[in-house]
Amino acid sequence: MDATPSESGSTLHTHAVDSQRRAAALGEGNRVLSRTQKVYVALRDDIVRTRLAPGEVVIEPELAARFGVSKTPVREALQILVVEGLVVALPRRGYVVRPLGISEVREVLDLRLIIEPPMAAGATRYGNEAFVEELSSILDAQRSGSGTAELTDAARAFHECILGAARNARAKTLMSGLFDETTRSHHLIPAIDARIHSDVENNGHQQVLEAIRTGDPRAAEEAMRRHLVELREFVLQAFLEA
Repeated sequence: MDATPSESGSTLHTHAVDSQRRAAALGEGNRVLSRTQKVYVALRDDIVRTRLAPGEVVIEPELAARFGVSKTPVREALQILVVEGLVVALPRRGYVVRPLGISEVREVLDLRLIIEPPMAAGATRYGNEAFVEELSSILDAQRSGSGTAELTDAARAFHECILGAARNARAKTLMSGLFDETTRSHHLIPAIDARIHSDVENNGHQQVLEAIRTGDPRAAEEAMRRHLVELREFVLQAFLEA
């Protein structure tokens, strides 16, 4: 592996941290924008974790009352979520959380299969020992975690760490939305709880880590592909049975 620094960032990148970074881009110091940030981060987390379910209508006055703000920051936050693809604006009817069906889940998983295997190869080429140590520590956190949300966040962090080391900013940006949709689908599948607590996910990640550690880009690419193919088959079948 190359000795250049890893771009993977901190050990566990959670959805909340990502949301806070996006919110920070809105600007700090402005009172209206700070309220927008607060609403945006909370709504985004609610949507990704399906506390706001796919297809659920979002009512501005109710959200304004919930957050103790006017409708302006609520509307601004919703417009950002529209751009991100998590919310759909309905003419003269307000907003609705973007629906998520089997076809959308299949599209997400197909795209992950296209993007992530070569990114694993890239991370193997460009990542350094610090990157490998970080990836290993994330996997340790995944093994020692207990709650489903904690384990899901660790699994996402594992994939995000690899993307960060692959030095492909466009892929990393694209994958953020795909990870959000993957997380949404997981919260809709009762069977995911048993899987996330089993060794299946850990073993798949362990194989990817071992391939990266050996410095073999092709082996890392194939290990990631096998992991995602298995995940795709499980999720699609479980989604149909949910």
